[in-house]
Amino acid sequence: MSTVAYKDGIIAGDTKLTDGNLKLHAQKIYRVHDKLLVGLTGDWLGCLKFLNWIQQNNHYPEITAGWNFEEKDTLKFEALVADKDSIAIYDHCMIKMYIDETFWASGSGRDIAIGAMAHGATAEEAVEIATEYDTYTEGEVMT
Repeated sequence: MSTVAYKDGIIAGDTKLTDGNLKLHAQKIYRVHDKLLVGLTGDWLGCLKFLNWIQQNNHYPEITAGWNFEEKDTLKFEALVADKDSIAIYDHCMIKMYIDETFWASGSGRDIAIGAMAHGATAEEAVEIATEYDTYTEGEVMT
């Protein structure tokens, strides 16, 4: 999957991307409209659909238009979206969940990263720690 983490106005993520048995690298951290920080984990096609949706000023029907139930189940992703006032997670069904914390993480290394940040790590350090212990978190850590 991957790991993205947010703390103190910084979002960080690894760059590992897999397609079957092929290992690739991709940018998973984006700044949108000069105010939103977005980190993506999960199925990459779902992630890209979400990124396109939020870049188009997030009109709810656009991302789900044409999706059927089976496609939603195969395009499972999670997006961590933060601005100066809040942190939210969007899941593949476009359910937005606000996180009432000062830091958060998403992806397969989420628990590792949250634990690291709770003990003083920055978002970038938390993802670096997740690369050591989570099988699916790997590659350069980007902010």
